[in-house]
Amino acid sequence: MGSLLDGSVTSGEFSHLYNQSVRFTDELSDGLEKRASKRIILYVESKEDYEIFRERWFSHLSEWITFHAVDDVNGGGGGSAVVYRRVKHDRERDICSYGIVDRDVLLNGYVTGRPVKWDAFFEPNHEIFKNAVSGILGSYIKVLRRWEIENYLLHPVAVREFLKDSKLNKSLGTKSSTERLLDFSEIAIILTATELALMKLGQSWGPLKMFYEINDAHTLMSKLMEKMRKDNLSVIENEINENCQKIKRFLLDDADNPDEKWNQINHLINGKIFLERFFVGLGLKDSPQYHLASKISDDLIDPELQEFMGGLKEEAERLFRGESCLSRCSP
Repeated sequence: MGSLLDGSVTSGEFSHLYNQSVRFTDELSDGLEKRASKRIILYVESKEDYEIFRERWFSHLSEWITFHAVDDVNGGGGGSAVVYRRVKHDRERDICSYGIVDRDVLLNGYVTGRPVKWDAFFEPNHEIFKNAVSGILGSYIKVLRRWEIENYLLHPVAVREFLKDSKLNKSLGTKSSTERLLDFSEIAIILTATELALMKLGQSWGPLKMFYEINDAHTLMSKLMEKMRKDNLSVIENEINENCQKIKRFLLDDADNPDEKWNQINHLINGKIFLERFFVGLGLKDSPQYHLASKISDDLIDPELQEFMGGLKEEAERLFRGESCLSRCSP
């Protein structure tokens, strides 16, 4: 092999080779450390998700599960694509790792390597949905049933307790927190349906913020349609209406209890939009996501997440006993 001294290797080539060797050494060391830990590795999309999963909801599982926020890995960006790549990287090296990604990963063909899966995204049946996403992203990636982690924060009890602590509970009036969430869901469904229609056209949903001050669903729809016609986007009017109906398919006919109604409809509503718009309307300036997460006690954490994390703990226990890693994702 050449060297810098005899001139057969340039400084640029040497730098490239050096960086490659450092990266290889780091990856080798990282892999050996993960295999030796006898823990499950769980990747989440962001530091915010890490704060919620690791620090607030499942800290008691840290003995069995090592949590990683992918936007902390090598100083890179986060998101579902990075989660997918990290899990794939680990599994190719016999490292027992999993990932959690938002449901809207199905709308990102770059991640799945396939056309956007609108049918799977809108599927209200949990079993059909689970089978569909397993065939798309593999058995090591858990795709959330709800749009994103923010939806899991919108538990009526957590909202009520947070508003009480923030001295904003008077803003509820005589209504319960569940009733207020349901009231606003009509607004959120329209905003979400519009975002999805624009997404199909490759448009940004940023302009939707100009409608955040509108509190009446009929007025909002009228203003949106007026804006669409002005911007030569009237072609998506029918798409918006159809999306609204698809979102409402999650609301079953037998849901008479307000809490159950909210639990069902809070699947395909954009969680970030809901959080921002709902609490701004109540007079809050900063995002309450960490406060809401802290208000959700163990018994209030969504059963879907409890079941998934419980499955990872069981698998970690098998690893500790020297058994091999499972080849499928927990429910």
